Amino acid sequence: MDISIVIPSFNEAGRLPRFLDRVIAYCNNSQNKYEIIVVDDGSYDATYQVAMSYKPKFSNFYVLKFDKNRGKGCAVKAGFMMAKGEICLFLDADGSVGPEEIEKNLHFITEENYDIFIGSRVIRDESSTLGVKWYRRIMGMAFNSLVHLLLFRDIKDTQCGFKMFKKKAINPIFSRNYICGFGFDIEILYIAKKLNYRIKEGSVSWRHIGGSKFSLIGDPMPMFFDIFQVRLTHSAPVNLSIKYMGLDEYKHIYDLEEDYWWFASRRNLVSHLIKLLGVSSPSILDAGSGTGLNLLSFGKLGKTFGLDASNQAIEFCTRRDLKNIAQCEIENICYKEKTFDIITCLDTLEHIENPVRALSELSKVLKDDGKLILAVPAFKALWSQHDDISCHFRRYSKKLLLYDLNDAGLKSEKMGYFFFTSFFAIAAMRIIKKLLLSKKKIQSDIAISLPRPLNKILKFLFRMEMKVFQHVGLPFGTTLYAVVSKKDLVLDSSVMAASYKSSGSKEDYDVSIIIACYNEENLLENNIKEIQKVMDSTIYSYELVFVDDKSKDKTRDVIIRITKDKSNMQYAFHRKNIGRGGTVSDGIRISRGKIVGFLDIDLEVDAVYIPSMVQAINRGYDVVTGFRFYRISLHPTSFTRHVLSVLYRRFMRVLLSVPIEDSETGYKFFNRKKILPLIEKTKNKGWFWDTEIMALAFYTGLRINEIPCLFIRKPQKKTEVRLIKDTIDYFIALWKFRLEMGAGENRGVLYSSTLMYRFFMKLAYGQNFESRYEAIAEHIPQGVSVIDVCCGDCYLYHKYLKFKDVKYLGLDVNTAFVSNALKKKLNVRLFDINVDTIPTAEYIIMQSSLYQFIPDEKLILEKLFRSATKAVIVAEPIRNLSTSDNLFIASIAKTIGRLITGSTAMRFNEQSLTKLFNTYGEQLKSKFQTKGGRELVAIFEPKK
Repeated sequence: MDISIVIPSFNEAGRLPRFLDRVIAYCNNSQNKYEIIVVDDGSYDATYQVAMSYKPKFSNFYVLKFDKNRGKGCAVKAGFMMAKGEICLFLDADGSVGPEEIEKNLHFITEENYDIFIGSRVIRDESSTLGVKWYRRIMGMAFNSLVHLLLFRDIKDTQCGFKMFKKKAINPIFSRNYICGFGFDIEILYIAKKLNYRIKEGSVSWRHIGGSKFSLIGDPMPMFFDIFQVRLTHSAPVNLSIKYMGLDEYKHIYDLEEDYWWFASRRNLVSHLIKLLGVSSPSILDAGSGTGLNLLSFGKLGKTFGLDASNQAIEFCTRRDLKNIAQCEIENICYKEKTFDIITCLDTLEHIENPVRALSELSKVLKDDGKLILAVPAFKALWSQHDDISCHFRRYSKKLLLYDLNDAGLKSEKMGYFFFTSFFAIAAMRIIKKLLLSKKKIQSDIAISLPRPLNKILKFLFRMEMKVFQHVGLPFGTTLYAVVSKKDLVLDSSVMAASYKSSGSKEDYDVSIIIACYNEENLLENNIKEIQKVMDSTIYSYELVFVDDKSKDKTRDVIIRITKDKSNMQYAFHRKNIGRGGTVSDGIRISRGKIVGFLDIDLEVDAVYIPSMVQAINRGYDVVTGFRFYRISLHPTSFTRHVLSVLYRRFMRVLLSVPIEDSETGYKFFNRKKILPLIEKTKNKGWFWDTEIMALAFYTGLRINEIPCLFIRKPQKKTEVRLIKDTIDYFIALWKFRLEMGAGENRGVLYSSTLMYRFFMKLAYGQNFESRYEAIAEHIPQGVSVIDVCCGDCYLYHKYLKFKDVKYLGLDVNTAFVSNALKKKLNVRLFDINVDTIPTAEYIIMQSSLYQFIPDEKLILEKLFRSATKAVIVAEPIRNLSTSDNLFIASIAKTIGRLITGSTAMRFNEQSLTKLFNTYGEQLKSKFQTKGGRELVAIFEPKK
């Protein structure tokens, strides 16, 4: 791979397609070999789905997704860490700097031997263009002036979103950076200078693109603070030639650690944590064994093994007569997979350039139910000469450690601080040393010998601290510790982890059948043969996907035996029991069939119904569910169970307005592409999941079919349903789901029901209530297709458009509106414009909703434009009491408005809305105010 392009993205669903088309076209026309890595930084719109749709369009296209927003710096770092190119660069997703700048400036690295090239909007040449807003130019000048004063003077523009690096420079620089926000550029450049990398700054063409995520109000202050933070954190010189601690440092530790308060206290802490795990005779690995005293101590608790990369460390371990010591890098561990019950990694992770890779290696050699105990230095503000001489890359915060654990497929079960009582003394000592001691005379903390009485006092304080920490968490300390385990889902080695993360875009089979298992060892083997017999008699290619939900019996062994050497079978295991719904969801995610379904393995509804369900999907249905039309019991059935089941179905139909007879049956098949987005929206992992997924399918307009199935309750099957508890959980989950979905994203009184909405709207608009609807309807021709985005209670269609014989589709995020419309047989769908794609229609309408999307209103308008073939009509309120010239009246009106609508967004006034509409130039065909002047209506004809 020649060049890796990393594109950090956050809520870029609107701008990303245009830019990716441009980048892919450029890469295809180049003689260099490219890879493209899009990093979705926890977007809440459809950025991930948009990026995934480009995978088939470019062979070396990868998508990485964060669960939560971390910041541009973290996104760039993650992309660079997985990049394979000899040259790595990042481009902003808005396309402000185009891909054409790559090979235009590539010669600075390939021919002139610079390590880093950074684009500049300050340096100009004849071929470059610049379109920077005046206020951004002033802000940039002020920021750069402070950078020049405190950090470096020879870089004129640190913030341009185009930077290229040689691969060899990535790890040394990014393993030392902390800042995740927009200020990360100055940190990596400052670190690069400390490492003596050659940096070239050159001109690039840059243009301002609307919809920037950079806030002129919220972001500048943290960025100015970042300048001071960089100066304080990275003040010491860095020597790349030193990888491990020196012999003198190791010898000093060897002589001191048995009695020195810090080493003894940490050893006692970890021994205490190991005992709390309650593992009998555990196999323990100490990763980063150092001089070996920890191994001697832990040997009293179990069988110990060690590893270290340093020759000198191994020699000191040998002096202690330790035998099970391996010399290897922690990023490439030489022990077998799933060997250890407990792994300790104490003050080691901060020495590793790529901690995620190291944690992934530790995870491999840890048993599935094993625990990893970590200890790392805390708080970057405490960085000192001790960190430099100890060859540290970083000090940790809780957030940074959680990021690394998550990316390595691990999760924290317990995390906290230690050495609380010594924190202030150590902090004061390090600040004094940083200010007063010569930077040429680097000295470790433990190089300063302590008087014996003081050492005893510190050990006593630690013992008191241990008693406290067992009951309450300490707010800070010099050490951060964590007890860590593997994440819940364990995949069969034949299934790549990427297929789970990417929702398995590849479809190799006609049908995937999910077998969700919990304590099924007695039924599994024979009933699987029944399913195979049915499927083998059909023309469909199929796979069986087993997901074991942490069974207590031998279900897992049976699954491994069944799937051995079977190409059309795969399996996954949960490390803890999470519930039937979560188990089925995980199975669907890793499945590879065009149609995916599940059935209860007890086969109380026979497998013979599978072909008819698959046929129904092939005929155009999106969801097919079994309806247990006649129930036979081969043993007495509880009357209470029957009554509760009937009551639940009645409540479900009343509260959710879902016209499905039997939502909770464990026999359902889906169009996989249609159901995957809904899987990610489900929250319940238990039995209520069935009802939740059916309600979401109904609200989003998926075609649903119920197929009658004979249900026979079998006497040999012990049900996993706990009647009273699960029934109570069902009703609580049902009510909670109704409350959460009832108002969509709006939690105000106005959106709680259609009647409440209509009442408040008529009260607010009075005699002009109909004026908006009349104005819009006047511009809709007879018989055209219309999509009403944020349709509300569908009053526009019901009162005006129905009589024009239009092909109408209403879209809204509010379940109360959608369910009420579906009762009236209207064509309405549950829809989130931030995530979902608007279908195509001749006319797209949005009324009184655009204000809710400030500051991203332009992105919303662009979505509307892309979906309309003839016109977009937008109507927005510009006058109400909240915009009164009387500030007192306006303040009261805004307060009441928030209570009623639940919206805290600013509303438009005539000037701001007119300015927005005018930015679309020739596409804006007309604009006018409704009767009474309450709203401004604009009609656009989008360019194609």
